[in-house]
This record gives sequence, structure tokens and C-alpha cells, in this order.
Amino acid sequence: MTVANRHTLAISKLNDFQQWLIKNGWVVEPTKGFYEVLRARNINKKYPLIIYKKDSAIQHLTICDKYFYLVRDYINERKKN
Repeated sequence: MTVANRHTLAISKLNDFQQWLIKNGWVVEPTKGFYEVLRARNINKKYPLIIYKKDSAIQHLTICDKYFYLVRDYINERKKN
């Protein structure tokens, strides 16, 4: 898995995104390591969704390319409301 989509999710939106994931069938798990800020698993997915905070990133979080569509869907849904 590559981690290329940096500066995707604003840190201030992390809790709201977490609640959105739960509403959409994801289960939040304890994080592992210093840089993980969110780890969630869906029974239909092989790998967990992991969101990282980089030391140099002041306002945004990093997400794996594989789950970029989740952040995009979250943002689009929020824009509609």
C-alpha cells in the first residue's frame, strides 16, 4: 500500500470523519504507533483504514491511496448537507 495522498483530510475534521465511518459500517480500533491517529476496519475490506499525522503536517492528515475514495465521499456528502 502506498501513502501518497497527503494533505487530504483536515485535522479538525478527524472526529467528524470517524463518526461518519462508524455510521457507514466501520469499526474503530486502537491505534498502533506514534503517527497513527485513526485505525478502522470494515468486514468487507482486507486491510484496515489507517490515517497518519506527519510531524511536518500542521493542518492535514495522510491516508493510503487505497482508501482515498472514503475521504472524497465524506467531503462530498458534507458539501451536500
